[in-house]
Amino acid sequence: MAKRDAILDPKSPIAVQQSQVMTQRENMVLLPFTLQDFTQDANISRQPDYHIYVYNIAPRRFEIRRPPNFPCIVFGPCPKDKDYVKVGVFPNIVNEKWVDADTGETRNRGIQGERFVMDLLNPVNLGIDMWNSPVSPERAWLDQGTDDMTRRGLFFSTDDPPKPEHLRLTRDRMEAHYKQLLQQADQAYMTNDADQRRTIGPEHHMAAEYFHAKSQWHVIAEIQPTCPNCGEIVSRDVAFHRNTLGFICVLDWQKAVKAGAVKREDVPEECRWWEQAS
Repeated sequence: MAKRDAILDPKSPIAVQQSQVMTQRENMVLLPFTLQDFTQDANISRQPDYHIYVYNIAPRRFEIRRPPNFPCIVFGPCPKDKDYVKVGVFPNIVNEKWVDADTGETRNRGIQGERFVMDLLNPVNLGIDMWNSPVSPERAWLDQGTDDMTRRGLFFSTDDPPKPEHLRLTRDRMEAHYKQLLQQADQAYMTNDADQRRTIGPEHHMAAEYFHAKSQWHVIAEIQPTCPNCGEIVSRDVAFHRNTLGFICVLDWQKAVKAGAVKREDVPEECRWWEQAS
């Protein structure tokens, strides 16, 4: 009787195990070994060592768009009764998505917080020192379409609260920028050219509001207040005024007496503040 070779049943456990081992070996041969599988930045999972604070001294709102990570970052306006307001807090390592130019895949990386915030406030500045502007003030104002927010009232610092000298530097920058805007708007208006006048935009009017500037191109339409006693138009927050009949019309007796417009004995009993205080 002829000797036959042993045949392994393909459905047996041993055959299935051998098949899996062979498939795994073939995949290991075909799988390219690249560093792309190890590009996860360890910094993105770190706890922040410190924070970067963004401050605003301008009475305006800023919207900055940085897709895909941050479609719209909003920095609120500074209230009129405050010197500054804290509008943003960022960790010293920011988790940022980026697209690999070779593969087109979206990956994550940790970026230095100061570099990330600097790119938000002034993309032209490729460093992290916002006080060392790469564009001179004389050149910067010629291009009002730039995204430099550090001359419009925003600045960042690792100090909370910010240092007084940083507030002063930011205000000096913003006021210099506003003065240049006023000059630019005046020149555009004097040309009597319609296209030139259309270049006068909201930021020019904001500069005029800041300095309380009066100009033909900046007209403020507001309702004039009237005196509750005589009905005549008066200045806002006035304490007293002389009406068209020549009489003193008093709105605030204490201020009127202090100014010498009326005598103390002329004050009506119900308005005598010194008696009410006692």
